[in-house]
Amino acid sequence: MNNFLKLHLIFIFLFIIIGCSKENSDSIDLNKLIKPEYEFTTYFLNCSLKNDSSLLELESFFSNFQRTNKNKDIETSSLYLFFPDSVRLDAFILNAVYANKSDDYSDFIQDLSDDGFDKFANCNFNVDSEKGLKILSSNNLIQKDNFSSEILRCKYKDGFNFATFRIAIDRFKQSLSEMDFDYEVIYVENEKLNNFTWINNFYSQDYSKYILENWQSSDEAFQIKNEFTENAECIDSRFYKVFKLI
Repeated sequence: MNNFLKLHLIFIFLFIIIGCSKENSDSIDLNKLIKPEYEFTTYFLNCSLKNDSSLLELESFFSNFQRTNKNKDIETSSLYLFFPDSVRLDAFILNAVYANKSDDYSDFIQDLSDDGFDKFANCNFNVDSEKGLKILSSNNLIQKDNFSSEILRCKYKDGFNFATFRIAIDRFKQSLSEMDFDYEVIYVENEKLNNFTWINNFYSQDYSKYILENWQSSDEAFQIKNEFTENAECIDSRFYKVFKLI
């Protein structure tokens, strides 16, 4: 089995632990009234470098942007740069995160334009705002300004939603709390659609080896995989190198 396939299986096994057992129809109807306790609003912007621009220019731009904007609402907002873990280097994602009552997305776009971002890249700024929360953060997590991340785009099946995951999420937290590696899980939902994004953030360089040894052959992982597929299906899974700018 090649390394890419191994990594893909590893992260799928981690992700599927969030599934929970199917409840009866009355419980599912009641679950429609249960909403996550969202902690932030976020925007994911798909961007690409212009043909005559380089990564060096982009790096220089964000270094200056970071210096001029790092003191703006620093307690309530963050900005991340996601580079795909692939040979393609002209595409990236900008991720703006705001505390629920401090969304200044329009001001952020204006700041980018005023500082000359349009000279280097094109982005789709017309995106929906999404709501999110942190599902899990490992004990004594040491967060860094650069780390690895996996983004899974998923869709709930008919009759299922976040509430149908709630029991298994507690089980997931309990299982991972016994493990000693720097890991966190972010859940983001588009309230206009019946889909969500599951983000695995890894702050340890040896995370793949650790997960491989502890989870790939886990009976629990295989059991939960079946439960997960009853609730949702994932469209794709992609890996990124992430840099926190603000």
